Amino acid sequence: MIRINLIPPEYTQKARDRALMAVAGAAGGAALVVVGSISFAIDMKKRNLIKERRELEAKVKRYEEIAQFVDRLEARRGEIQSKNNIVLQLLRGRLDYPKLFDALVESLPPNQMSLTNLQMEKRDRSFLLRIAATGLGTATVIGWLQRLEARPDFVSVELTSLNYLANGTASFSLAMEYLIPREEN
Repeated sequence: MIRINLIPPEYTQKARDRALMAVAGAAGGAALVVVGSISFAIDMKKRNLIKERRELEAKVKRYEEIAQFVDRLEARRGEIQSKNNIVLQLLRGRLDYPKLFDALVESLPPNQMSLTNLQMEKRDRSFLLRIAATGLGTATVIGWLQRLEARPDFVSVELTSLNYLANGTASFSLAMEYLIPREEN
């Protein structure tokens, strides 16, 4: 069998070129559609990310404002707490002197002694006292010293001088420490 090709080679070449162009065009079109779709998806993702970033930045800004407000409130709270502590300390300290004088008066023997001088030095939770007084006799002085030593709020009671007066009374001085009772909060 012999084949004879009556179609000119240019025609078949043109047909092949057209078919190749159609396939290349279809492939190019398909590639263009795929690239376009991918580009569109990337662009949409980019726009969504930019929108999300703006929303997150707005949230961060709101949270920063809230954090600054909370910081100001915390600072104000600290100031108020500090002032409150000072007021409480002053109120507690204001009551220390009446406590001291109540304890001192309770310890004195009634109508047998008179204080002539009282010096006080306040410490953190105590008072140092130096007292000069006169009493009806040495028995009165000894009785008062025993009362002071029996009390837990007076410590380090020390008689520093004792003088007998002509009228039978005794002039004396003593030093001691008064411990301020702690209050239960």
